[in-house]
Amino acid sequence: MSIKSAKTSNLQTHILEKNTAPSYQTRAIVHDFNNLLTGLQMQLSTALLRLEPDSPARKDIEQALKTADYAAELIGELLNHPPKSKTSGFGVDLNQVIKEHVGMLQSLFKQYGITVVLDLCPNLPTAGISRLHISQVLMNLLINAVEAYEGSEGTIYIRTWLCEPFEKYERVKRPFSSRQIALEITDQAKGIENILLDHIFKPFFTTKPAGSGLGLTTCLNLVRAVGGTITVNSKPACGTTFTIFLPEAYPQSPFPTT
Repeated sequence: MSIKSAKTSNLQTHILEKNTAPSYQTRAIVHDFNNLLTGLQMQLSTALLRLEPDSPARKDIEQALKTADYAAELIGELLNHPPKSKTSGFGVDLNQVIKEHVGMLQSLFKQYGITVVLDLCPNLPTAGISRLHISQVLMNLLINAVEAYEGSEGTIYIRTWLCEPFEKYERVKRPFSSRQIALEITDQAKGIENILLDHIFKPFFTTKPAGSGLGLTTCLNLVRAVGGTITVNSKPACGTTFTIFLPEAYPQSPFPTT
């Protein structure tokens, strides 16, 4: 790496850290929002208790409560920035988390006419990443896939599988020396132009009018933090595929699985 490139990289890192560390005012707003969210969770829980077991509204309220719980987890991470441990709650059933998030986003999929097709490998080993962090990655990639259709109907394909050691995969420079849990999210929208592919993971780079340019950067950082890999394959008018490879969470890990 040249001196100029190194300086540019260091500057981007400094700017990212400066802009992602919450200020006092931001923390105060987040704290107040957390209080409102707690009230919402209590109201949803009360509504569930009052509903008949066979009420048609029960499923929707249960889903709303799950979404509120997920939001509370994210708020908790903001209030405790930086996290006490990046491996808190390490080890996750990836297939289960995918099903939960597809359920949480069901109203969004329905609103935009999006069909989700799941091809999940049965008996998949536990993935070596925290539940909260893989949730952040999934949310970013799924919402990006919906937005890629720009309001048109379409299909999102989600696939998981187990990668055995030393198998070769396209766009992965070196074969993995240990088993990896793979996640693939594909859309068939307009795709990404080649000239943009080298920039999509860079902090603050965005093609969206109201985008922050931090969604894919966050995905990349969370995956790399646990020794994982994320790749992208896209062609104009053919769609986009994001593939994530995560290390297996070994049984001797001191962290509980979820």
